Amino acid sequence: MIPYFTITGAPADGQTMQEFAQMCYTGKVRLIGAGAMGVAAIWTLIKLSRPVIDGIKEAIQSARTTNANQAGQRTDTDMSIRSILIVFLVMFAGLLGIFYLFVSVEGLPVEQTLTFTLAGVLLAVIMGFLIAAACTYMAGLVGTSSSPISGIGILGIIISSPVMMALCKSFGIFDLEGGTKFATAAAIFTTSIILAIACVSNDNMQDLKTGYLVGATPKNQQIALLLGCIVGSLVIAPVLNLLYQAYGFSGALPRPDMKSR
Repeated sequence: MIPYFTITGAPADGQTMQEFAQMCYTGKVRLIGAGAMGVAAIWTLIKLSRPVIDGIKEAIQSARTTNANQAGQRTDTDMSIRSILIVFLVMFAGLLGIFYLFVSVEGLPVEQTLTFTLAGVLLAVIMGFLIAAACTYMAGLVGTSSSPISGIGILGIIISSPVMMALCKSFGIFDLEGGTKFATAAAIFTTSIILAIACVSNDNMQDLKTGYLVGATPKNQQIALLLGCIVGSLVIAPVLNLLYQAYGFSGALPRPDMKSR
């Protein structure tokens, strides 16, 4: 697309061809690519709606299976629906707490903070459910390398941004100092939860597929994967914070004296 736009257009006065090509990429080509990946992600979700529905039906049917029947089907035994519901409620409560802590730093009124928290978590959970189904289906069918994570990220920010913008406009957040930054951060934070769901679901499905090939018990794998998520969440955050305090990240340094390094 860059050769097409550079041939059909003309650079501004004093603009080099390299600068003109970069402008075409930034202003046109990159947006076209993002739109293509976003449409591909939406189309993938639509095409995978039937497998998702079938999977839910199978889960409900397996919940009605007696323990005696499941005992002879070790490789078909999953965590019970009740256990899954308990895990979901615990994770939902954790997301509410994390999102509330994130929003409360802004010092907004309690009702606005709760509204942002509930809206962000519900959006992340609903999108996460659909996206996890699409990603895991592709990971199980082909592999994690074929999972549409890039499109999922773009789709997540495209959906999260209008929601947070609407809330900020209704509460007059944009009139406050730093309101635009807060709206941007809220949309990115919501998208980060969606991406985390997609990435973890990819990894888990890859493990479950491998276990299926070697005859493992899905229930035991699922318990181990849950423990892995818990341990990872307790370890990764302190390590990243340690690296941030020691070296900083590009464009975000912890101390002013690190600018010269």
